[in-house]
Amino acid sequence: GAYREVAGKSREDLEQHDAELREKRARELRVVATERQRRLDDLRSAHSREIEHWRGGTEQALLHLRRMHDSELGTLRMQWLQKRRERMHRLEQDFGEQRRTLEQLTAHAGFEFEQLRRDATESEGSCEGMEQQVLAMRATLEEMRRRVDAAKADTKRVQEEAAEREAEVATLQSEIAVLQVRQ
Repeated sequence: GAYREVAGKSREDLEQHDAELREKRARELRVVATERQRRLDDLRSAHSREIEHWRGGTEQALLHLRRMHDSELGTLRMQWLQKRRERMHRLEQDFGEQRRTLEQLTAHAGFEFEQLRRDATESEGSCEGMEQQVLAMRATLEEMRRRVDAAKADTKRVQEEAAEREAEVATLQSEIAVLQVRQ
Protein backbone atom coordinates (compact mmCIF):
# COMPACT_ATOMS: atom_id res chain seq x y z
CA GLY A 1 0.00 0.00 0.00
CA ALA A 2 2.90 2.36 0.86
CA TYR A 3 4.58 1.74 -2.49
CA ARG A 4 1.39 2.55 -4.34
CA GLU A 5 0.98 5.76 -2.29
CA VAL A 6 4.60 6.82 -2.98
CA ALA A 7 4.29 5.91 -6.68
CA GLY A 8 0.98 7.79 -6.94
CA LYS A 9 2.49 10.79 -5.15
CA SER A 10 5.58 10.89 -7.44
CA ARG A 11 3.31 10.50 -10.47
CA GLU A 12 1.22 13.48 -9.29
CA ASP A 13 4.45 15.45 -8.72
CA LEU A 14 5.69 14.56 -12.20
CA GLU A 15 2.37 15.56 -13.79
CA GLN A 16 2.33 18.83 -11.83
CA HIS A 17 5.96 19.49 -12.77
CA ASP A 18 5.15 18.70 -16.42
CA ALA A 19 2.13 21.07 -16.33
CA GLU A 20 4.31 23.83 -14.82
CA LEU A 21 6.95 23.27 -17.51
CA ARG A 22 4.24 23.42 -20.22
CA GLU A 23 2.80 26.64 -18.75
CA LYS A 24 6.29 28.16 -18.54
CA ARG A 25 6.99 27.12 -22.11
CA ALA A 26 3.63 28.54 -23.28
CA ARG A 27 4.44 31.89 -21.51
CA GLU A 28 7.87 32.02 -23.17
CA LEU A 29 6.28 31.27 -26.57
CA ARG A 30 3.68 34.03 -25.98
CA VAL A 31 6.45 36.51 -25.11
CA VAL A 32 8.41 35.49 -28.24
CA ALA A 33 5.25 35.72 -30.40
CA THR A 34 4.40 39.16 -28.95
CA GLU A 35 7.93 40.43 -29.62
CA ARG A 36 7.86 38.98 -33.14
CA GLN A 37 4.47 40.65 -33.82
CA ARG A 38 5.82 44.00 -32.49
CA ARG A 39 8.84 43.75 -34.80
CA LEU A 40 6.59 42.88 -37.77
CA ASP A 41 4.38 45.91 -37.00
CA ASP A 42 7.48 48.15 -36.75
CA LEU A 43 8.75 46.82 -40.09
CA ARG A 44 5.34 47.35 -41.71
CA SER A 45 5.07 50.95 -40.52
CA ALA A 46 8.71 51.68 -41.53
CA HIS A 47 7.99 50.11 -44.93
CA SER A 48 4.82 52.18 -45.47
CA ARG A 49 6.68 55.35 -44.36
CA GLU A 50 9.39 54.59 -46.91
CA ILE A 51 6.78 53.97 -49.63
CA GLU A 52 5.10 57.32 -48.80
CA HIS A 53 8.50 59.02 -48.89
CA TRP A 54 9.28 57.56 -52.33
CA ARG A 55 5.78 58.38 -53.59
CA GLY A 56 6.20 61.98 -52.44
CA GLY A 57 9.62 62.19 -54.11
CA THR A 58 8.24 60.76 -57.34
CA GLU A 59 5.36 63.25 -57.37
CA GLN A 60 7.78 66.13 -56.71
CA ALA A 61 10.05 64.95 -59.54
CA LEU A 62 7.09 64.64 -61.93
CA LEU A 63 5.84 68.10 -60.96
CA HIS A 64 9.33 69.52 -61.48
CA LEU A 65 9.61 67.81 -64.89
CA ARG A 66 6.19 69.10 -65.92
CA ARG A 67 7.12 72.66 -64.89
CA MET A 68 10.42 72.43 -66.78
CA HIS A 69 8.61 71.04 -69.84
CA ASP A 70 6.00 73.81 -69.73
CA SER A 71 8.71 76.44 -69.31
CA GLU A 72 10.78 75.02 -72.17
CA LEU A 73 7.72 74.83 -74.39
CA GLY A 74 6.82 78.43 -73.56
CA THR A 75 10.36 79.56 -74.36
CA LEU A 76 10.38 77.66 -77.67
CA ARG A 77 7.01 79.10 -78.60
CA MET A 78 8.13 82.65 -77.79
CA GLN A 79 11.34 82.18 -79.81
CA TRP A 80 9.36 80.79 -82.74
CA LEU A 81 6.86 83.67 -82.59
CA GLN A 82 9.72 86.18 -82.43
CA LYS A 83 11.43 84.59 -85.46
CA ARG A 84 8.11 84.53 -87.28
CA ARG A 85 7.53 88.23 -86.51
CA GLU A 86 11.05 89.09 -87.67
CA ARG A 87 10.61 87.08 -90.89
CA MET A 88 7.23 88.70 -91.58
CA HIS A 89 8.76 92.13 -90.91
CA ARG A 90 11.62 91.40 -93.32
CA LEU A 91 9.20 90.16 -95.98
CA GLU A 92 7.04 93.24 -95.53
CA GLN A 93 10.12 95.46 -95.90
CA ASP A 94 11.28 93.53 -98.97
CA PHE A 95 7.80 93.69 -100.44
CA GLY A 96 7.64 97.44 -99.74
CA GLU A 97 11.01 97.99 -101.41
CA GLN A 98 10.01 95.90 -104.43
CA ARG A 99 6.73 97.81 -104.66
CA ARG A 100 8.55 101.18 -104.57
CA THR A 101 10.98 99.92 -107.22
CA LEU A 102 8.08 98.73 -109.37
CA GLU A 103 6.28 102.05 -108.93
CA GLN A 104 9.44 103.91 -109.95
CA LEU A 105 9.89 101.60 -112.93
CA THR A 106 6.24 102.09 -113.89
CA ALA A 107 6.49 105.89 -113.55
CA HIS A 108 9.71 105.86 -115.53
CA ALA A 109 8.17 103.63 -118.19
CA GLY A 110 5.14 105.92 -118.36
CA PHE A 111 7.39 108.94 -118.70
CA GLU A 112 9.42 107.22 -121.43
CA PHE A 113 6.22 106.19 -123.16
CA GLU A 114 4.95 109.79 -123.18
CA GLN A 115 8.32 110.93 -124.49
CA LEU A 116 8.16 108.30 -127.22
CA ARG A 117 4.68 109.36 -128.24
CA ARG A 118 5.80 112.98 -128.54
CA ASP A 119 8.84 111.88 -130.50
CA ALA A 120 6.65 109.73 -132.77
CA THR A 121 4.37 112.58 -133.66
CA GLU A 122 7.35 114.86 -134.23
CA SER A 123 9.21 112.50 -136.48
CA GLU A 124 7.74 109.46 -138.11
CA GLY A 125 11.08 108.84 -139.77
CA SER A 126 12.74 107.49 -136.60
CA CYS A 127 10.66 104.32 -136.57
CA GLU A 128 13.53 101.88 -136.03
CA GLY A 129 14.78 103.66 -132.88
CA MET A 130 11.27 103.72 -131.53
CA GLU A 131 10.91 99.95 -131.98
CA GLN A 132 14.06 99.38 -129.93
CA GLN A 133 12.72 101.57 -127.14
CA VAL A 134 9.42 99.70 -127.18
CA LEU A 135 11.32 96.42 -126.87
CA ALA A 136 13.24 97.83 -123.88
CA MET A 137 9.94 98.86 -122.29
CA ARG A 138 8.51 95.40 -122.83
CA ALA A 139 11.55 93.87 -121.15
CA THR A 140 11.12 96.27 -118.21
CA LEU A 141 7.43 95.39 -117.87
CA GLU A 142 8.28 91.68 -118.08
CA GLU A 143 10.84 92.16 -115.29
CA MET A 144 8.20 94.00 -113.24
CA ARG A 145 5.73 91.16 -113.77
CA ARG A 146 8.37 88.59 -112.77
CA ARG A 147 9.15 90.45 -109.53
CA VAL A 148 5.48 90.73 -108.60
CA ASP A 149 5.01 86.95 -109.16
CA ALA A 150 8.11 86.20 -107.03
CA ALA A 151 6.82 88.42 -104.21
CA LYS A 152 3.42 86.65 -104.31
CA ALA A 153 5.10 83.22 -104.15
CA ASP A 154 7.26 84.32 -101.17
CA THR A 155 4.19 85.56 -99.29
CA LYS A 156 2.30 82.30 -99.93
CA ARG A 157 5.27 80.19 -98.76
CA VAL A 158 5.60 82.16 -95.51
CA GLN A 159 1.88 81.77 -94.79
CA GLU A 160 2.14 77.99 -95.32
CA GLU A 161 5.15 77.80 -92.98
CA ALA A 162 3.27 79.78 -90.33
CA ALA A 163 0.31 77.37 -90.58
CA GLU A 164 2.66 74.38 -90.18
CA ARG A 165 4.29 75.89 -87.06
CA GLU A 166 0.92 76.62 -85.51
CA ALA A 167 -0.14 73.02 -86.14
CA GLU A 168 3.08 71.82 -84.42
CA VAL A 169 2.36 74.02 -81.40
CA ALA A 170 -1.21 72.66 -81.21
CA THR A 171 0.14 69.07 -81.33
CA LEU A 172 2.59 69.77 -78.50
CA GLN A 173 -0.17 71.34 -76.41
CA SER A 174 -2.42 68.32 -76.86
CA GLU A 175 0.47 66.01 -75.85
CA ILE A 176 0.95 68.07 -72.68
CA ALA A 177 -2.77 67.82 -71.96
CA VAL A 178 -2.57 64.01 -72.32
CA LEU A 179 0.43 63.89 -69.94
CA GLN A 180 -1.43 66.05 -67.40
CA VAL A 181 -4.51 63.82 -67.58
CA ARG A 182 -2.31 60.76 -66.91
CA GLN A 183 -1.00 62.39 -63.75
